[in-house]
Amino acid sequence: MALAGRLAGIDIAWRAGNKSALAYGQLHANRLFIERLVHGSFSVADMAQQLLDEQVYGVAIDGPTIITNQTGMRACERAIISAYGSRGVACYPANLNLWADCQSLQLSHSLLDHGYQHAGTRPARVISQPWQIECYPHAALLELFQLPYRLAYKKGDVAARRSGQQQLARLLLGLQHNSPIKLDFAAPIKQQLLDTAGSVRLNGAALKANEDGLDALLCVLIAAYHQVQQSLVFGADDSGFIVVPQLTGACR
Repeated sequence: MALAGRLAGIDIAWRAGNKSALAYGQLHANRLFIERLVHGSFSVADMAQQLLDEQVYGVAIDGPTIITNQTGMRACERAIISAYGSRGVACYPANLNLWADCQSLQLSHSLLDHGYQHAGTRPARVISQPWQIECYPHAALLELFQLPYRLAYKKGDVAARRSGQQQLARLLLGLQHNSPIKLDFAAPIKQQLLDTAGSVRLNGAALKANEDGLDALLCVLIAAYHQVQQSLVFGADDSGFIVVPQLTGACR
C-alpha cells in the first residue's frame, strides 16, 4: 500500500468568479503535513494547472465530480442522508438541470484529461495512479470526531459562525497528537486559520475566507485517509460517489 504522497484538498466555488481554497499537504506514513493554502477567484484551468505544478498525486474536492442524473438527487447523496441525516447532515441535490456547468464538475473533467482517475469504489487506483475523489466535510467531521450532531460553522449569524469555526480549529489542532493520521501545519496556516484568538474579530468576507480555508484543510485530510484506504465510500464511480474518512477499517 502506498503510504506517502502529495495531496490536495479543494473547497471549490460552485460558480465561476467566487473564491475557492486549495490546501496542499505531504503524507508520510501516518503523518500529514499541510504546508500551504491558497485562496482566490481561480478559474478551473488555473486550479488544474496549480495541481499539476504542485505534482499532486491525490485530490479531494468538496463538490460534485460526477453527475449523470438529469433531475433530483444522486444516489450517493441519498446514502449520505440515510447514514447521517439523524445527526443533522443533508446534501444539496446535484443534477444536470441545476449544475451541469458547476466548477467542480469542470475541474474533475480537466483532471481526468490529465490522468487523475475517479478512485471511489475502486481503491486499487489509490495505489497505482493519480486519483480524485469527491468529499463532504460535514459528514467527515461526524466520523473523524465522533460528533453527535453536525458542527454548525457555515450557517447562522456572525457570532454563531465564528464560534463554530473556532471549535473546528480546535478539533483540527487536536489531531496533531492522538489520531490515526496525525496532522502538522505550516506556521502561516496556524496563524491564519487555527488561531482561535484572532478569529474573534472576523466578519464578512474574512469570515467566509476562514470557512473556505478550514474546509480545504478538511478536504486534504480526507484525501490522506483515502490514500491509506481508511474511508467509507457512498455511491459508485460511474454515477457519483462521496468519500468519508473512517477511523478504523477499510473501504467498503
